[in-house]
Amino acid sequence: MSNWAAVFPHLVSAAGHEIADVATTLPDALDLVVRLDELGISHVFVDGNLSESSESMNKGGDGAQIILAIKKVNPKIKTIGISVNTDVIGADMNFYKQDITADTSAFINFLRNLS
Repeated sequence: MSNWAAVFPHLVSAAGHEIADVATTLPDALDLVVRLDELGISHVFVDGNLSESSESMNKGGDGAQIILAIKKVNPKIKTIGISVNTDVIGADMNFYKQDITADTSAFINFLRNLS
């Protein structure tokens, strides 16, 4: 999914939403979590793997840590896990990147119905 970082913002925009912030490392994501209420965030998309270490890759461990932190800060925030081949543990729902890119219109419709 090398083009995932380029594709995702276009899908969000096509659905009429905007991305408030992006974290590309686990420490940055955990720092961002404490600001979610301040930013007025109601939904967070969480990638399962932000690290490229062999230890965490394809296991969703980064995403699970981020979701746990989100639920501690505000359990009302809906979390949506995004991963290649495994669910992000703790997410309210999960999507696989390859399924999204295979049927972008279905994912855009999902995004349009977020409330």
